[in-house]
Amino acid sequence: MTEAATARIKSRKKTAQNIPDYLVYKMVEDKPIYYKGYKDVLNQTKTFEEIIIESKLQAGLKAEKYTPSHR
Repeated sequence: MTEAATARIKSRKKTAQNIPDYLVYKMVEDKPIYYKGYKDVLNQTKTFEEIIIESKLQAGLKAEKYTPSHR
């Protein structure tokens, strides 16, 4: 492995350690899955509440789309 590749991996690990736990949606095989938009929260362009509302809205729309209609 090149020195540059090793530096990138170390940088990713440091970045992942600096992300607050409340931005983790779930853990899969001991790896965090972050909420969509978590980078916006870190950059302070959106609030945590805004990305949660967007996630719930999107889930609701998907459920509505894929649920058979009762007619």
